[in-house]
Amino acid sequence: MRKVTKENIRRDDSLFGLLSLYKSYNTYFRILENDDRDEVAVIIVSNPKIWRDISEGDLENFKDIRRLRLGVTKMSLKYLLPEHLIGVLGPMAGIKIPANKADIINSLENKGYYIIRTSKKYMSRVLSGMKKLINLSPQKKYEILEKSFVRKQV
Repeated sequence: MRKVTKENIRRDDSLFGLLSLYKSYNTYFRILENDDRDEVAVIIVSNPKIWRDISEGDLENFKDIRRLRLGVTKMSLKYLLPEHLIGVLGPMAGIKIPANKADIINSLENKGYYIIRTSKKYMSRVLSGMKKLINLSPQKKYEILEKSFVRKQV
């Protein structure tokens, strides 16, 4: 049996070491489209089981947009919660859509989901914004975490 001493325990101050403290934080995305109404919706949750609990009747005729069409390998973001993204990046979660052209359903506190609905005219902006979010660098993720924690303390 190996004896654990203070010399054997190294503190990991690298960026990934700092982020590993928040490895239980995850954000999952889902992009839906409705051809009949000419709308697109982005759903942001912290746990994928919440998707089946979304009681928005308006989302029943929406179809999923697959990862292949988006050009991404995953539809999730590690080390961040939806509250962190919305609190720091704003109500559009960093997606470049005019605020008056989108409907926002914020049920993060009581039901655990956040929905951004807009016209299909802004589909390219939604897709590019989602790609940017999903491919955030570790440095940017840590900056968002720091800003989120500072906002809660003030």
